[in-house]
Amino acid sequence: MFERYTEKARRAIFFARYEASQYGRPQIEPEHLLLGVLREHHELGRRLLTSAEAVAAVRAEIAKRSVPGEKVPTSVDLPLSEDCKRVLNYTVEEADRLSHQQIGCAHLLMGLLREEQCFAAEVLRRFGITLDQLRQEAERIAAVPPSQDMADTSGVSGLRAGKGITETYRAQGALWGAGYVRKSQAITTGTFHWERRLSRPRDALVKRTGGALMLHRGDTYDAQEFDLVKEGWKHDHCVVCWKMLYNDDRPDESFGYTNGEHWLCQQCYEAFLVGK
Repeated sequence: MFERYTEKARRAIFFARYEASQYGRPQIEPEHLLLGVLREHHELGRRLLTSAEAVAAVRAEIAKRSVPGEKVPTSVDLPLSEDCKRVLNYTVEEADRLSHQQIGCAHLLMGLLREEQCFAAEVLRRFGITLDQLRQEAERIAAVPPSQDMADTSGVSGLRAGKGITETYRAQGALWGAGYVRKSQAITTGTFHWERRLSRPRDALVKRTGGALMLHRGDTYDAQEFDLVKEGWKHDHCVVCWKMLYNDDRPDESFGYTNGEHWLCQQCYEAFLVGK
């Protein structure tokens, strides 16, 4: 399962198991994976969070939300939670999207942000870490310069060449591999209608234990387990490049295209749908 992971990424997952055992948890959760990355890759943590103090503050945020239990012996195997399994799936997807053969700690953090309802993603967002930033960091680490015919930085590269064949695509500062582009095309195929709309904050549910955030769709919920936060959900994102549509600084300009279920940003809408 972990053949493609770098040595640092593997050690980060090992440390995630250690963090879970120290908190007395029966399984490895996304926040333990975040702690594992920060414990293993000090340079990456300081570069993204700008200081050792900020790294310590992240640890303090997680500790504050965790209810400590009896420490689990190292001889006991701790499984990955379902949330953590999804994080690792997103991690592989992000590496594939960038055509990176190896999976490193930056990819692990991308996976955490993609599992956007977990507390670890909330912490990363709170400290200003974005997917765009992590993708550019992964590109920097991989140091794979694009060829001259792919050097278009205006947004789109190689889309709809010939009979709609896509090869590469540049979005949010990173160059996508052809395989991920084809997968993205499949997402937009067969939809009925995409309408331009303003992305607005929607009501959210915050889990009292752990602080996980999720969209409230109007269904009944357990008030003992969740708090309802009016306009607390600002995470509608482009289904292709995962760019967040809502901008706190420019709410009146937070436009995107939606088919009622998914959203596309302006760039991906033009790349994948305009002219079809």
